[in-house]
Amino acid sequence: MKALGRRLANQTSSLKLLFSEPALLRKWLAATRSGYLLDTGWIVSAAQGSPVDPRGRPLPWLTYPMIEFLNERLSTDMHVFEFGGGNSTLYFAGRVSDVTTVEHDPKWAAYLRRRVPDNCTLIVTPLAYGGDYSRAAKTAGRRFDIVLVDGRDRVNCALSSVETLSDRGVIIFDDFERAQYQSVAERLEDGGFRQISFWGMKPGLIKGSNTALFYRADNVFRL
Repeated sequence: MKALGRRLANQTSSLKLLFSEPALLRKWLAATRSGYLLDTGWIVSAAQGSPVDPRGRPLPWLTYPMIEFLNERLSTDMHVFEFGGGNSTLYFAGRVSDVTTVEHDPKWAAYLRRRVPDNCTLIVTPLAYGGDYSRAAKTAGRRFDIVLVDGRDRVNCALSSVETLSDRGVIIFDDFERAQYQSVAERLEDGGFRQISFWGMKPGLIKGSNTALFYRADNVFRL
């Protein structure tokens, strides 16, 4: 809740500045009629409070540079595991072979089940830091080409998922600009991973963020 409060405070401060400067406001209004914010679906996402493209189709709540990267490189032979589901589940489901998602909130999981297609598997596991939630990819009993870390207990989730990756598997770690996640980089790099940071805005949000990609040689994205 504190993180959400800080994010809302930052956005409120930015909006106050926007509306106090007529020149900035004119540029903002122009951007709602054409340009990057319109082309990416940022305007629609901000209005709906949910990440979508310009046509209202689901997007993951990752940075736009990462979304563009995924748009170009996802394929229907890939297997995805997510820590934390939502519009990202629907986005991946239409582009890869299958998606497995773990959620700690039964009500949210029930809502997702009514929306996801048949190639999605939803797992509900109570949240205990360092517990079964963070080991959900391991207990799924299979290998994954992509593990998306975007839920709770992210450090433990990322580290416990390394052995669940396929030979070409990668880890996508959202909000990696946060100080509490930085220990992951050193641990993964010791295990042979390299890192690329995808900095930018997210759908509907003002603050910049970093969605990090950790990959090894001969990876699924051919890096």
